[in-house]
Amino acid sequence: TGSGKTTGPDQSLFKARAMAGYGMLCSCPKPNTAAQIKSWAKDCGREKDVIVVTPDGRHRLNLLDWILRRKKNQQAVIREAVDFLKELSEVSERGRMILLMAA
Repeated sequence: TGSGKTTGPDQSLFKARAMAGYGMLCSCPKPNTAAQIKSWAKDCGREKDVIVVTPDGRHRLNLLDWILRRKKNQQAVIREAVDFLKELSEVSERGRMILLMAA
């Protein structure tokens, strides 16, 4: 925390990928992260591509189902699913949201 990742490398990486037309999945661990990401998307002309995913929101995404259906060996799938659930738990405990940006 406090090392400038969001305003430094994260911003540069996000904007480069957005300008190249990539889609992204961004978790929002801090209260102002969602607003910052939306601002960066707007700077890149991609504000209409941002989809906000929240537990009670209009858009939903079952990433766990997607992970479990991938064609990988069983141990890799389980490890990826566990890592995902840990991250999701940390984000949801803080009451934050996840943003998707369509490609």
